[in-house]
Amino acid sequence: MHNRVIHSLIQDHVFYLNFQSGRVDLNHPQVVGHTSAVLDLDWNPFNDNVIASGSDDQSIKIWMIPDGGLQENMVEPLVDLQYHQKRVGQVKWHPTASNILFSVGK
Repeated sequence: MHNRVIHSLIQDHVFYLNFQSGRVDLNHPQVVGHTSAVLDLDWNPFNDNVIASGSDDQSIKIWMIPDGGLQENMVEPLVDLQYHQKRVGQVKWHPTASNILFSVGK
């Protein structure tokens, strides 16, 4: 069974959940590029390796997860979008048009 990403509303990390045990493996490499709480994330429907994350730090980051998963912490996003003036509460990829991302700030 594959591991899947979940996010923490308390910390600024994206964690992996092991579906075999149902627990978060705190020793597994993490996506750690935000400086404040991750409020939302969404998988790209056209590329299983790409996720977008929105944060309380007013940024959206696009991450490319390597095939086979992370081997070490990922700190550099593929794209770093710094256009919101307040926290980013929601990110959502367009379901039928590739490379279009919607975001909502609060």
